[in-house]
Amino acid sequence: MSEQHLDDDRLSLVAALDARDPERALADEHCAQCPACNKRLTAAQRELDALDAIAAPLLTPAEIERARIAVASAIDFDASPAPNAASQAAHRAIEAALVAAAIAAPFVVGTAFAAPPSASQLASSIAALCWGVVASLGVARKRERRSAATLSIVGSAALIAVSDASPQGNSIFFLCAVFELVAAVIPTAIAATLIARRRSALDLASVAAASALAASLTLRVSCPDRHLSHVLVTHVGGVALAALFGAVVQRFVANDEGTPRHT
Repeated sequence: MSEQHLDDDRLSLVAALDARDPERALADEHCAQCPACNKRLTAAQRELDALDAIAAPLLTPAEIERARIAVASAIDFDASPAPNAASQAAHRAIEAALVAAAIAAPFVVGTAFAAPPSASQLASSIAALCWGVVASLGVARKRERRSAATLSIVGSAALIAVSDASPQGNSIFFLCAVFELVAAVIPTAIAATLIARRRSALDLASVAAASALAASLTLRVSCPDRHLSHVLVTHVGGVALAALFGAVVQRFVANDEGTPRHT
């Protein structure tokens, strides 16, 4: 190549070669003796450098990563690394403990301030409360069993009410049902928040029903009216209304946030 001028058809290719390439070394050797070819090769090299500058990324890798996360967040996609199995299990355990505590709170607080129940009442109340918690949390990821779980919680309230019914009293006073509904608000709100953050698959109908059941268990001692019509309409009815309230809230949460991500 040192005996003849550089080929115009290969000039750009030679300019793109690494300096250690044998063909580029021969070209550089020739250009050292030929000013014309040296000028042409230098011009070709500048053109390649200009193309490389145009093709260079306009954003740094850090800026690209920030943009990716921002776009992923905008389309409601979790851009963070997927949690491992241990992390998922820990989140589920914390979630279950939080919701269970919220469900049981009306019974614990109500029992603390009401007249002490009999041993049999306390035992049956604790058993019913445990069933309510287990039923509401156990169907979180089993959608086909949610209705059955909610009905079983309402049924538990009915069994407790019938077992406590007596001929005393004959009024249907709805304050007991209101108390149960109020008791269901906070646990339902906590569970709805977990769903809205896409970290839960809880069933709000069963959570609300279990919370109202917990409140109704305190009424076994504090409510003076034990007539069957009263306990069925207000005590059991309050649990059923709470379940309906939870189902309605779940529909709103689903419409606003989409289907919760199961973890």
